[in-house]
Amino acid sequence: MSNFIGSDHIIFTVNGQSKTTISHILEEAIHTNFGLQIKVLVRSFDDVKKVIHSLPESWTNDQQMRSDVLFLWDEIDDESVLNKLVIKPEIDTVKYVPGAILWSVEKKITKSGMTKLVGSKPYQQITIRNVNTTRKIYELMQAAEV
Repeated sequence: MSNFIGSDHIIFTVNGQSKTTISHILEEAIHTNFGLQIKVLVRSFDDVKKVIHSLPESWTNDQQMRSDVLFLWDEIDDESVLNKLVIKPEIDTVKYVPGAILWSVEKKITKSGMTKLVGSKPYQQITIRNVNTTRKIYELMQAAEV
């Protein structure tokens, strides 16, 4: 079963292949079919479930709050990655969970350290989704599990 949502995500079930193998297969297919060198990040249902369970329910993505999930490539998936980011504790709420960084800021979005993320070294090994998209992905993955 597969499902595609407009945020560059494909949800599918597969048996017997590692996330690394699946990433390589997809990267090769994208290159072969479209001529694009795009790195693909694969996360299992359990990976996303752990992120969702760590995500505060009160976090939203609206005019008062911006909340994002920064999914990490394996190469930087360690809590020490926080030391490479500009985090303003008086504005930003940031939490590492295996596979991701959860980042939220209320009202002072333009003053957040998140604005310094683009162009930083870790940025090249992160894919960012807002909490609404992340929650929708999880819902679709739950449905595929049934």
